Amino acid sequence: SGVEYLDSAGLRVLFHLVDRLSTLQIEALLVAPADSPARRVIELSGLALLVPLDPPDRSGRPEGPGQPGMH
Repeated sequence: SGVEYLDSAGLRVLFHLVDRLSTLQIEALLVAPADSPARRVIELSGLALLVPLDPPDRSGRPEGPGQPGMH
């Protein structure tokens, strides 16, 4: 089943998880369909700047750390 709704509590969990994995030097990858509401929330929150998204963003915007387009 897919996530159709992502609120601030869900975002807080994801931010904490990404931070914890980073501390442990483990890379995270979020999978969210390009046109999904959850993906839009992830992008608007800034989480997409901390962790790469799959499928990659096709808009030409930077995708995340270690991804093409990030310098």
